[in-house]
Amino acid sequence: MAFLSLLLPLGGGQVGAYRKDKAAQNSRVWTSVLDTSGQLVYFYRMRAFSFPVIDVEKTSLNLKKIRKKKNIKIGDLQKLFNFDHPQAIYEWENPDRKILPRLDNLVVLARLYKVSIDELVALKTVRTELLPIKEQHPLPYGIAQADIDYIKLNSSADVQAALCRHFNISLSV
Repeated sequence: MAFLSLLLPLGGGQVGAYRKDKAAQNSRVWTSVLDTSGQLVYFYRMRAFSFPVIDVEKTSLNLKKIRKKKNIKIGDLQKLFNFDHPQAIYEWENPDRKILPRLDNLVVLARLYKVSIDELVALKTVRTELLPIKEQHPLPYGIAQADIDYIKLNSSADVQAALCRHFNISLSV
């Protein structure tokens, strides 16, 4: 296996391209950039491919639509989650805010609404030549094995993959 051999700095404080070896220089290139949180993210350039990701805006609308359909008030959710203020729930349901509930809260909502994770989470397909390579970390707040099992049993493979990408985790705990 060839090791990364060359680091080229780009402008603006970002880190640039890695090339694997001479045979791969024509079509396969490693690049890395700093994301909005300042974390270094590596990308492997390859042929164009598609994969599912969470459509945060549509998911927000789904959360609101399903809550209203089930006749559940924001205040009821606030009490359930033991939130001091309902603002977090309003943010989950506002597509302009682009904020999703934590993964464990998504499971609670799915159970409360008696729907699958697939019904809560909307997906979109992204076509790209760059494959992000991120080290997967456990969630900082942890997630119960029962919640992981619920996600595995109540969501499609595409939704599971999109959740793993969005939350930068692995569901194989």
